[in-house]
Amino acid sequence: MKKYFLIAMCFLFTMTYSKQFLTVEDVRAEYELIQKDMPKYEKVAVPDNGNSTEGGEAVYYYENKRLKVIVAGYFGETGKMHEEIYFGDNYPIFVYKERHTYNAPITDKKFNEKRTKIHKERYYFDSNKNLIRYIDEKGKIIVSGDKLQNESINIKNEIVRLLRLRNTKK
Repeated sequence: MKKYFLIAMCFLFTMTYSKQFLTVEDVRAEYELIQKDMPKYEKVAVPDNGNSTEGGEAVYYYENKRLKVIVAGYFGETGKMHEEIYFGDNYPIFVYKERHTYNAPITDKKFNEKRTKIHKERYYFDSNKNLIRYIDEKGKIIVSGDKLQNESINIKNEIVRLLRLRNTKK
């Protein structure tokens, strides 16, 4: 297990780059390229129950054996979550998370999909794997301070968890 953790950490925090992402605009440009090429990527789907008792799945997209995107979805009785993690040269450059909170449990007669609240968050990383911008669910842009540091730790832990999940399912 330590071996997989070290592999994931090396993968996530490697210091070798062929592209530098210094600004949000650089990240957005790479995101658009990845989105355009995504249909060409090799896909590997892995069951993931780590964030939900109702089930989930992580789908890993590879270009020439290099991880480019992880798309994860989790389902619950009172909501669902969707996250996308985009990679530059073996490190995260952008994360998009969307959480749906239902007005009532999905099995309840009071459940009304139109009353579902949707919360979106965005994370932007530079080439040094530093979180340079976090946009919270209220649309507030955070570029420094304790909130940015806490979000950086939380999202990096989630990325490592998903990388470990993939490595254990090979």
